Amino acid sequence: MEIWAYQVGLWKTYHPIATLRASSAGNWARYVRLNHTTRYFVRAAGLKSSVATTRYLYRTNIYAAASKPINQRYTIIGTARPDSIVTIYYRRAGWRRFVAGSRVRAGHNGHYQASWRARTDYQFFARSDTQSPTARTRVATTAVGSLSISRSAASAAGTTTVAATSGTTVAVPLRGTARAGSLVQVYVRHAGQHAWRTVAAVRAQRSGRWGVGLRAASTFTYFARSSTGQQSHAYQVAIR
Repeated sequence: MEIWAYQVGLWKTYHPIATLRASSAGNWARYVRLNHTTRYFVRAAGLKSSVATTRYLYRTNIYAAASKPINQRYTIIGTARPDSIVTIYYRRAGWRRFVAGSRVRAGHNGHYQASWRARTDYQFFARSDTQSPTARTRVATTAVGSLSISRSAASAAGTTTVAATSGTTVAVPLRGTARAGSLVQVYVRHAGQHAWRTVAAVRAQRSGRWGVGLRAASTFTYFARSSTGQQSHAYQVAIR
């Protein structure tokens, strides 16, 4: 007997793919490797069987950045059946359920993408032939980069200038962004110290911005960590 196959949309007609014999009990079996939806029938002794169809399911995947600063746009990417419609489901921080969001079409190579904005923390999954695993993008916690605080009254472009004498403390404004409403703790370590210490705690505004004012007499390094678990890079504040 012969097994005939037709890969839907790829082949123009059926082709024989295997020849085999039935057992003495009249049974037969054949393993085939699938990479596309395929129809089969068997021909033996001039007779033809009914047609069986095996639908090949493409695995749907989704990928997103681990974190992005608040309100920054980012791209969700993934793979699915070529030329298929992919529905992206999302859940905001605090929501219990996912809801349907963007519908995009996968390209001929099976790749798709969608634009999103980091208004809050999100979880995503995509559905096409199958449902993808869940991806997550959190709002990053950021802090302003390196600062230079001058003790002299003279201003210099690009620096924050505070009039003071050597040994006295100067006002240092620190700021950054985090998920709106999250509690942001600021950690400081002065030169020669090994341990970080918490010097301030403030809630991020609805815009995501946070800010605190410190006083310091010498150069120090600081970073911010929010209650969402996100942590900024560490930056040095040079006091001259």
